[in-house]
Amino acid sequence: MVKAFEDAQFINSELIKCIKPGTPAEEPYILAVKLAEEMGYKDNFMGYKEDKVKFVGHGIGLELDEFPILAKGVKTPIMPGMTFALEPKFVFPEGAIGTENSFVMTENGPEYLSITPEVITYVEYA
Repeated sequence: MVKAFEDAQFINSELIKCIKPGTPAEEPYILAVKLAEEMGYKDNFMGYKEDKVKFVGHGIGLELDEFPILAKGVKTPIMPGMTFALEPKFVFPEGAIGTENSFVMTENGPEYLSITPEVITYVEYA
């Protein structure tokens, strides 16, 4: 799981690099899928096998999940002032691992809003 977590962090960092003011919301998703598949996670990225969500992030506003949705086919440009989450994840039969961070788009690119450390946290259910 540690390797998958590091790979999710890598995907997150590559997405941050690709997002500039005006970037269409589908571009980070397309890049994330490409990177995950190149890393060998085709069956595990954003779900397991056929049970997957079709986005890698979403806007944040009055509601938790708002536009723009970072998904294939969404042409909405990510503009300064927009807040959004990136959440590259991998799902395996034994559990899931990934990251989720919040950002605000500035004139210079995404700025982190998340303040929690990027560490693996295990959650067990009784």
